[in-house]
Amino acid sequence: MDIFKETTRPSKELFYTRNDPNDIRLGDIVKRKKNEYDESEIVILGIPQDTGVKRNKGRIGARHAPVTVRRELYKLAAPETYHRLSLYNLGNLKIAETLEATHERQIKVVEQILRDKKKLIVIGGGHDITYPDFRAFSNVFSTCALLNIDTHLDVRESKQRNSGTSYRMILDKQLLNPECLYQIGIQPFANSAAHMKYVSDKKVKVFTLDEIRRRGVEVVHREIFDKIECEEIFVSFDMDAVRSADAPGVSASYPKGLSAEEMIYLSHYTGRDGRSRVVEIAEVNPKHDVENRTSKLGALLIWEYLFGMVSV
Repeated sequence: MDIFKETTRPSKELFYTRNDPNDIRLGDIVKRKKNEYDESEIVILGIPQDTGVKRNKGRIGARHAPVTVRRELYKLAAPETYHRLSLYNLGNLKIAETLEATHERQIKVVEQILRDKKKLIVIGGGHDITYPDFRAFSNVFSTCALLNIDTHLDVRESKQRNSGTSYRMILDKQLLNPECLYQIGIQPFANSAAHMKYVSDKKVKVFTLDEIRRRGVEVVHREIFDKIECEEIFVSFDMDAVRSADAPGVSASYPKGLSAEEMIYLSHYTGRDGRSRVVEIAEVNPKHDVENRTSKLGALLIWEYLFGMVSV
């Protein structure tokens, strides 16, 4: 398929530069011309929709995040080893009339990117992006693990898919061995007893925020990655996992959560593991942000992931 027909080109104003060879920013090095795609290794794709959030009774506004996160990302200084980064901005997925149709288009685009042997960074949008992204991922890779850093389990059973149904759909459609799903940062007050029982019965590996606090985020994350035997890893960062003091602009905010520093560590360590193929940033909601704090954190997560990749 032609992924360029299914996406829109990024705006030139996003690509920040100081026009200073002694102060290289990511906006200076990210590629965006069609003929530069083949030589790239890492692709950034935006999904500007929050229909799933609206269906799930969340605060809408996440559809604006692909623009605001990119704007903050491209202002950041390129790491010293930036010459090892071959980064490509594909633009945004074209949004269809229904969420279901958008997901079908997303599956095809993401699958093609992965078959082109690229690593992929997806900027949502609501957390329903995980179902089409992982559907494409599972079509390409036979052995894989899925990590969800989130306050919520997102295993709702619903007639209409939404931002809370992705992991239920993945498990019910048997796209993944449940024991290869890791739910990290979960808070019991934000998940029903029925949902907790569902993942327990499926033998999904759940690491609550309280456990992470007790044992330390570094210990837990290293333990998870050490135990994963799969060849390919998919990681989804839902920004509502972060406490509202650090990330006020999300679809569902709570005063208790991971700190910005903990989230950044998780992203950096993910980048250092060469098996990570897809990374998502979901539920950044610029409409409810304060001083672009959450968009900046989303940008830092991507920067740390990239820096982790080139620091090994």
